[in-house]
Amino acid sequence: MPNEREKSREEKPYFPDFAFRELCLSLAVLALVALLLPAIFPAGLEDPADPADSLYVPRPAWYFLWLYELLKFFSGGPASTLGVLLPPAVLMALFFWPLLDKSPAGAPRQRPLALALMGIAVLGFIALTVMGFLH
Repeated sequence: MPNEREKSREEKPYFPDFAFRELCLSLAVLALVALLLPAIFPAGLEDPADPADSLYVPRPAWYFLWLYELLKFFSGGPASTLGVLLPPAVLMALFFWPLLDKSPAGAPRQRPLALALMGIAVLGFIALTVMGFLH
């Protein structure tokens, strides 16, 4: 007959017991971050809009600078459509890459094509962001 200690150590299923506790903890951490982050780093708002100021150049936030810079390369005519459709196409390709790649190797060193594509994408994002900061 099991004693009290063995009963408390009895295995519980992942779903719904453990999954519910993880969900509650995740929501509590998310709420804490959502409440404290604006208090620590308030939003940097600019001056009110002045319609008479024609020298103001609006710029996106830093995390959209790469896209802003990419649109400069594909400006005008049908090329602008390519500039708008290219980022979602690349992101969809990266999303579906695990389903398309049937290589049995799991280590990154054994998958040079996947590593090279991801490296090119990351370097492209960084280069376009830096170019957006410099212009």
